[in-house]
Amino acid sequence: MQIAARLHLAVLATAAIFAVAPARAGDCNTSFTEVFERASPSVVTILAITVDPFRTADRVALHEGTGFAVAGADLLNPVFVTNAHVVYGAKLLKIQTKTGEQSAAQVVGADPVFDLAVVRPLVPFARMTPLELADSDLLSVAEPVMAVGSPLGLSQTATVGVVSALQRVLPLSTLSYLRPLIQTDAAINPGNSGGPLLNACGDAVGVNTLAMRDAQGLNFAIPSNLVKKTVPELVASGHISRPRYGV
Repeated sequence: MQIAARLHLAVLATAAIFAVAPARAGDCNTSFTEVFERASPSVVTILAITVDPFRTADRVALHEGTGFAVAGADLLNPVFVTNAHVVYGAKLLKIQTKTGEQSAAQVVGADPVFDLAVVRPLVPFARMTPLELADSDLLSVAEPVMAVGSPLGLSQTATVGVVSALQRVLPLSTLSYLRPLIQTDAAINPGNSGGPLLNACGDAVGVNTLAMRDAQGLNFAIPSNLVKKTVPELVASGHISRPRYGV
């Protein structure tokens, strides 16, 4: 009971660091040029090196993704949200900021079902301003959004589109119903994974996660409200607990 109580308090304390941006994007008169200039310093490139001992060639592989500093975190040593598939199995992680600062990093926690992970640099970054996590329930179809990330290693790339649909459930796993996604036509390519989907206020409404390769303009992001529920537990315990009964 004492362990459960301490974990519960840790989750509550960690949840308090995530600020909520209450405004709808329609309340903002910010141009996407200003949105990018304000948000891009919070977006980082994540480099992950994996080793597959069972391959006869190319055993060492380099994977690139994106992450962003979360609102309310310790500015001296911020944590970064990304996709779990970006850091899965990584033997070495490195984070690089817009200004070129680099640091080795460690995985604080990861969840393959929601495809979310939290990483922390081993050397604190200077002047890192976190992004606000907006209320994704306030999103509307056809609302303009911007994706920022490092597609194919091209860091600090911005693509603009609209929210194409909400509450999309894709048949990716038996638990996919737990993670309804935001659909957007803002271009998302390999390397964008883990980067923020921003509204017109410059707040993160989602975490870019995948694109349909057999189609055009079918891209998906994890809603920020799911991020706000998941990340505190990842920080507190390193994983998401899903107790269940079964036969």
